[in-house]
Amino acid sequence: MTEVLIRQAPTLLSAHAAATVARQAAKDKGWETWVEYSQSDVLDWATCVTHKPGTIWYFVVQIVENYERVYKVLDRKDAVLKRWFHRCDAYVSE
Repeated sequence: MTEVLIRQAPTLLSAHAAATVARQAAKDKGWETWVEYSQSDVLDWATCVTHKPGTIWYFVVQIVENYERVYKVLDRKDAVLKRWFHRCDAYVSE
């Protein structure tokens, strides 16, 4: 898997709202999109994966706690989705 960080910046939107905006922007261009909300039970975390038709690149927008990172990723769809759509749960230690 090849991934390149394109941009990172703070966002004023919640992770859910920022992922929804990214998804709609991609859909407006005719791109395939996938979104996973609530990727953590503690953090405000969501991810949007988009694929531009006719290319082998995927663009990943990951928002965690009002901070957005955008990556350009080269890999197969199933590998990209598996890599970026995961949960990060915290468990109480005893």
